[in-house]
Amino acid sequence: MPSIISCPKCTYTSDRSYNVKRHLKFDHKVSGEDLEKFENLLTASKASKKHGGGAWQCQECRAQVTTKKGLESHMKRKHPKKPENPENISLFCPEIVKSPPRKKVQLERLPSDENIIAKILTVPPKPKVTEGLIECPFENCFSKFRTRFLMALHFCEYHEKDSELLHYAFGTEVEFETWLNQMNQDTCSSWKVRNTVQNGNILTKYYVCRHEGSYVSVAERRDPCESKKKTGSDYCTACLKTEKHEETGEIIVDAFFTHYGHSLEHGLRKLSKDELEYLTGLMRDGFSNVQIIKKCYQLGSTDRLSFTDHNDLNYLRSVHDLIEGKFHEEDLESVRLRVERAWEEDGIRMYTPPDSTGAGFRLVIRCSNEQCKQPVHYLCATGNCPSCSAPFEPHVPCESDFDSSEASEDEDPLSSDSESVTPLAGNIE
Repeated sequence: MPSIISCPKCTYTSDRSYNVKRHLKFDHKVSGEDLEKFENLLTASKASKKHGGGAWQCQECRAQVTTKKGLESHMKRKHPKKPENPENISLFCPEIVKSPPRKKVQLERLPSDENIIAKILTVPPKPKVTEGLIECPFENCFSKFRTRFLMALHFCEYHEKDSELLHYAFGTEVEFETWLNQMNQDTCSSWKVRNTVQNGNILTKYYVCRHEGSYVSVAERRDPCESKKKTGSDYCTACLKTEKHEETGEIIVDAFFTHYGHSLEHGLRKLSKDELEYLTGLMRDGFSNVQIIKKCYQLGSTDRLSFTDHNDLNYLRSVHDLIEGKFHEEDLESVRLRVERAWEEDGIRMYTPPDSTGAGFRLVIRCSNEQCKQPVHYLCATGNCPSCSAPFEPHVPCESDFDSSEASEDEDPLSSDSESVTPLAGNIE
């Protein structure tokens, strides 16, 4: 049964020594001498696990092997004995002088704290009997398995040899979520919980790819949207398993991030917790849907947020009760906050707060449609003209925008000298 091999410099693990060597070479930039030390450490760990002793060392080339029999085989292959010279053989010598046997040296046993091979955590072996309900999705492969991880192990051994089954342990849930979010973004993965098992203090969750399976809409009156389930009756090879120890908070993860049977599209990936908090934060800061979409589009095509549309934002607003253009539960307070923000695209040109009796409120906005019958009106939360649905544009009002009968004879409502009037842009004459 293959064992889990740990990186001596970090928490990376793999069931193949080649993967760990590649990890050391490219991630830690180790030298050739350090790689040789790692190979010796790996040999000593294997020897300690196999027979409880130290590794055996060749006295000719200083190479290390796991067992004594392996050392004998190494010496026969690499350092065979030279044949005797016939000239040195005497027919009259009654005794044949033989060279002394070469000494076999066994090194000291490796301390248990330096062993880089896990004693308990092992990768499940390849099943001898491939009978199960889970079929391999690879074309012309008819193998069946009892679990998804057996299928993943079969897939990385026979179909995608560059892929690997990952095993990690995290001390806190925050570390796990940070790692998972990064892996999801790098591999364009998205998960759904298939099953949850509570066994004492250990909570185990099994995840499968969200794009696995098929969906048939029952809509009759309108055309259904395109389904995000892409594999049909086949399985996607990606799978994830987490074991959370409730007492210590440790989370042990087994994961396989190689997908099969569907394309990898960032636009179809589920929004993560951090991405949802980012969008709701923009909403609370007063950004409109159009502004949020423009801001997210600049993040690039490899970011899920760049594919955010109005449906995503409207759903978030309905869930969190974040109405676009409404900054407070009270309408007057919401208007005041929006006026204080003084954004040019709001089109607010003048604001007069009401007095204690509620009189004197005035808010001047200009519609962008020149033919609108109501070009100057009060603030609309949607950002569009309630008369013609055209968007607002910045405008400095003049006296002709108001009915003279509404203005006081002693006070000019558009005068900038009035204490109760707050002009927001331009010079009000």
